[in-house]
Amino acid sequence: MPKMKMKKGGAQGLAIPSSLDAEDLTAEPLVDTAAGSLAEWTESLGSEEDAQREVAMGSIAMMLAQQGNAELALAQNLHSTIIGMLGSDTNSAVRADAAGALRNLATAGVDRAAAELVAAGVVKAISSTFPMAAGQLIRGGGGAAAAAAAAASASADTEGSGTTERVAMLAIVEQLGHLLAVLCESSAEAAAAVTRTAVSAMVLRCIGVDGLPPSTVYALATCLQTLSEDNAPVARLIHGSPETLEVLAALLTYEGRTRGESSAIRSAAAGICINVGVIVPGGAVVLALTESAGYDSAADLPGVAVQLPKLARESKGGDDLRADLRDFDELLSAQQNALEVLANLCVGGGAGEEDGGGGGGAAAEWEAEIEAIVVALAEGGTANAVLTLCVPLDSGLQQVFAGHAEKGRPILSKYVQVQSRALTFLQNLLTRINAAEDVEFATTLLRYGGGLCVDPPLGHDEAFVDSASGAVWAVLRGCTDAGKLDELELTTDQCEAFCELFKTLPPTSVAAVNVLGLLGCVGQATSVAPALCGLGGALIGGLESGLAVLADDGSPWLVAEALNSIFDVFAEPEVNEVVATLNMMDALQASLAALEIAHGSGSVGFDGTEKLVEAAENLTRFLEYKRDQK
Repeated sequence: MPKMKMKKGGAQGLAIPSSLDAEDLTAEPLVDTAAGSLAEWTESLGSEEDAQREVAMGSIAMMLAQQGNAELALAQNLHSTIIGMLGSDTNSAVRADAAGALRNLATAGVDRAAAELVAAGVVKAISSTFPMAAGQLIRGGGGAAAAAAAAASASADTEGSGTTERVAMLAIVEQLGHLLAVLCESSAEAAAAVTRTAVSAMVLRCIGVDGLPPSTVYALATCLQTLSEDNAPVARLIHGSPETLEVLAALLTYEGRTRGESSAIRSAAAGICINVGVIVPGGAVVLALTESAGYDSAADLPGVAVQLPKLARESKGGDDLRADLRDFDELLSAQQNALEVLANLCVGGGAGEEDGGGGGGAAAEWEAEIEAIVVALAEGGTANAVLTLCVPLDSGLQQVFAGHAEKGRPILSKYVQVQSRALTFLQNLLTRINAAEDVEFATTLLRYGGGLCVDPPLGHDEAFVDSASGAVWAVLRGCTDAGKLDELELTTDQCEAFCELFKTLPPTSVAAVNVLGLLGCVGQATSVAPALCGLGGALIGGLESGLAVLADDGSPWLVAEALNSIFDVFAEPEVNEVVATLNMMDALQASLAALEIAHGSGSVGFDGTEKLVEAAENLTRFLEYKRDQK
């Protein structure tokens, strides 16, 4: 059964608003005047007047939050101009707006944006600008006055004063923290380039400054989590720093202005601990992750839906509603991040995967810590709390969110991502520790996960069905291993639904492999001949699809899983009548010849060749076994 190693959710997982109101950054521009507006503001960037450059850059930053404008800016090479001003403009406020513009450009949904920014030298500009701004904050402290002044910075009449300058430094650090996270998540080249700079060390030093606004702390924590993920040099740097334990311990118990801020910062801090192998006494890492992952967002979702029409009606006076929506969004971001961390932890992610943060005895100590965390997840109620997130959403509720493009659809999209990560976490947990021995838990997950496979929510992606089918397969395999498959009381309707689902899946998808695998479990609990005929037909169809994939790109995984399930379901003499009805022996003999041809062609990689040889050997034995039954 494949285990899923998850990557962070990219821009989707960085949604805590900055000191700038997210609503201001996402106002829809007039499409037919976008090119003219960008050209006008771009021309103003060359002004000798600080105020004119600042207004121009701020306006461009707001426009670049929209995908169409971001595409246009990249086509006009505007990003190169902005990068140059980030690194060299004499006005700190302009540099802060440039950082915000680049962050918006990177998160506007343009696939090539990260690569274009890296090619234009954004890492070099960040490596000079971030240490400058962070250094000023480190020397002067975050400052309560600076935090209070952030909201009023636009109308400050003491331009150039210490307070205004510090507000600009906070904005630069915050926006570049988010930008770094997005770039390093999207581009291996960017991650490698940043690793070679002093930025990681400066992020660690800056995040410990007293008095930073929560939005800045979150940006830095998310940045550090992303920089340290699967990055041994950065992990060793953080692990070996004398202030690391104190800083992370403080972040793990951070109290923000809202529950969402607190949860988001704590889950990011826990992710850093896992990435670098830092053991914080008192179980703070487990607490931070389980609190964020176990948040009952499903229960709050209907209440949020009720608020959406009110928010749409109130162009003014809806500040409390907007604040509630932001808090819910932040809680979802924290939950998504925590579930990703936990899912990876269950398959050996974190510092222990490389060197335990310190190597030698530290590695063994870290592995013991990871094992203790996983056991706590299985036994402490976290799995059951996460299971509630897998309840399929009511179609009417989905339509309410989908009907509000500006506020509702992003929330629905993020909740669907939370569901996907919940399913992956449960799949990986069940693969490591067989919690499927709890039949009530297994039955519930089978019902929820099966429903999400067959009828996924609006806005889902291919990875969602991968996660849902993987969770179902994991629970069925667990019950099979525990000898409790019959207790699930699988129905012929479920069997038929999974067979029909396979027909709709791309044969190269993870979900296709998962569904063939789970059909092998379903078949072992099925004795009704018509159901077995349908299931056998689906497996033969899967085998034929797998052979086509094998011939096309050399991937043997679909073939191997189809054969494994056929072996599991149709080995015994009692089903020989079904085998004969399906002409299965002829199909299997033909597939053996195809496997031998594929092996002889040399088109399959080393790992695939081993799988191919194993499949051919097992098929040969199975054919001989079935012939001996006659």
